[in-house]
Amino acid sequence: MAEIDLHLQDDDHASSIRYIFLHVKESNHLPPTLWDLHESNVSLKKVSYSFRFVYEAKSTPPVYCIIPLNERYLRSWTLVVPHATTVLQVLPRPKTVFENFSRPSSFQPNEYAYKHYELQREDFLKHSHARAALLRGGILWRLCKASFEGRLGLVNGPSSDVRVFGEAKRFSSPTGDEGATWAGWDDTLTDDEVDLICGVYYVAVEVGAQQQWTTLSWWPRPNIFDKCGLWTGYWNTSREFWFRRRLDLIRCGKAKPYRATQWKGALKYSQSKTRQLCDLTEDVSARFIGKVLG
Repeated sequence: MAEIDLHLQDDDHASSIRYIFLHVKESNHLPPTLWDLHESNVSLKKVSYSFRFVYEAKSTPPVYCIIPLNERYLRSWTLVVPHATTVLQVLPRPKTVFENFSRPSSFQPNEYAYKHYELQREDFLKHSHARAALLRGGILWRLCKASFEGRLGLVNGPSSDVRVFGEAKRFSSPTGDEGATWAGWDDTLTDDEVDLICGVYYVAVEVGAQQQWTTLSWWPRPNIFDKCGLWTGYWNTSREFWFRRRLDLIRCGKAKPYRATQWKGALKYSQSKTRQLCDLTEDVSARFIGKVLG
């Protein structure tokens, strides 16, 4: 995070920092998606290195010698460093799962890129706190539905990592005591995690001498889907038909990721009437609870 100049004090990054330090403290292994030095991370093994590294164990203290492979860069002196972490700073590091959102201007998304996205999504959904996607409902629920089938206990309460990846919300005391509140914890998703689930890319756009970015996604983000004319608050047969049809088109190479404006247009339908119906249903339901169940 420091290498790409992220602000460590930002709330969006706090959960990731706590998660990493908690696992290091308890001597637990971090998953390869969050730990680029994980032994199963083959991306480091595929990197073409420009140096060879010699560990001088007999020296006091032990040191590492960094020697260029290309003879033209050899000098009369040798670069020697005392720490393994310093050695790794000269290596070309693989991108993390979230940095992999960015793509060059030549990027052409196809059915193979979609399959790669599905594999990344499946890898992330192995984390226990990813159950928050089910709780969000809508498009996130549908994208994760198949991945969570057979995993018992997901709806039986927060994950064991809730204090790391979750958040607490305060509620007024049900006893009616003035000023009394209680806090409820549950798992949450960061914006980056939502983007990963929806298949978001940040594609470079060359504008003169400057480089700008446009956002594409295989599926609409929740902030767009939840307000579209297709969504009435629950998943029914019409939503499933739309989802399966688009999925089939993507896998056949006949559908591409959309920009946010394209998604809004594609999902508009009878947006105002749908919203009126949802608001009316919510209002009538609230009155029913108050008069009949209250």
